[in-house]
Amino acid sequence: MTPQEIELIRQHPDFIQLVRRKQKLYWSLSLAMLVIYYGFVLLVAFSPSTLGQSLSGGVTTVGMLVGVPGLRANGFLCLSRQQRDRPAE
Repeated sequence: MTPQEIELIRQHPDFIQLVRRKQKLYWSLSLAMLVIYYGFVLLVAFSPSTLGQSLSGGVTTVGMLVGVPGLRANGFLCLSRQQRDRPAE
């Protein structure tokens, strides 16, 4: 591909729209992950006793109930970005 062809693609309205949509998705996924992560960090910082409370008198704590979904959300957000980055076939 020549530099002129690349520049024509970059200036095409459909390409510009695609880039904007992907940027919007990436920023929203990044924001969601930051909210989850810093929410957990703030909970640990300001209410550690809450996370250490047992749910049923056993070994499962509130911290596990909060932390595991946070990790799953992280995996989901990473996978959703991967799916969007795959080239069309």
